[in-house]
Order: sequence, then structure tokens, then C-alpha cells
Amino acid sequence: MAKAATTGDTRRVSTPPPIASKPFVTQWSTIGFGTTAMSAWVAANLLIDPKTGDVGTGLHAVLASLLVAVVVLASLVSWFNGIVLAQRARSLFWTGVVVCLGPAGSIACALWCRPRPPSGEPS
Repeated sequence: MAKAATTGDTRRVSTPPPIASKPFVTQWSTIGFGTTAMSAWVAANLLIDPKTGDVGTGLHAVLASLLVAVVVLASLVSWFNGIVLAQRARSLFWTGVVVCLGPAGSIACALWCRPRPPSGEPS
């Protein structure tokens, strides 16, 4: 039979340290959301009549509406990610590019703008 713990036991139960999660705003996530937004924009433009703006009826209209929703959501996330990347690099130029060009500027910033190391490390 196992012995019960005595009252003088000083061992502590420790919890494991929290698992560090990866940041949401990375260069790859910015490229992914930006290309998703631009691809959905092209697909939505293929479904919507350019002369009248009519989307049709039935499944065609539902698909066009879903693509427009994907464009709006992915564009906003990509734009926000691009601004965060430009601010991490402490670059006013790239911040202006992202603000003016939206998802295309965010993709360009993710590809060519390199973040600076933290202030404690030599550059």
C-alpha cells in the first residue's frame, strides 16, 4: 500500500510555463491575406457584369456576394498587417506605401521591407 503524503511535505506542484504562440502579423500572413484579397477581387470581377453591375440571380449572386465579402475582410486584414510590418521596420516610406496602395502595398512591404532588430541588439 502506498503511504499517504505527510503534512510536513514541502514539495510544490508547479504548472508548466504557458506555450508561446507565434505572432499573427508575420510576413507570410500578410502575403497570404493580400493574395487572397486580390484573387477574390479578380474572381468577383469576372462574375459581376461590368456594364450594369448586375450579379444575376441564384447561385451566381450568392457566389459573387461571398467573393465580395472575402475581398473586404482579407483586404482589411492585409492592410492592417502591412501597417504593422511597416511600423516594426520603423519606416515612414513603407507606411505610406501600405496606406496608399492597400493590399498590394502590404504585399510589397512584406516582400521587400525588412524589420529592424530590437534596440538592444546591434544592427
